[in-house]
Amino acid sequence: MLNDSLTKTTASPFAGLRNRIAGFFDTLVEASGPMRATREFERLSRLSDAELASRGLKRDRLIEHAFRRYVGL
Repeated sequence: MLNDSLTKTTASPFAGLRNRIAGFFDTLVEASGPMRATREFERLSRLSDAELASRGLKRDRLIEHAFRRYVGL
């Protein structure tokens, strides 16, 4: 408890910068899922219907498959 109050009163002058950098990286991580899903969709959409079928996929379900895999929708 003593350490918590001490930390709050003597915050680092770089705490704000550190928080902004952490927020930036959090944003990148959140954005990476949809970007990977988009790339997966593009990759799969270039396959033939026969190639998709061999993977157990249908062309009309590619978006759902890609986003479920990388975004969790």
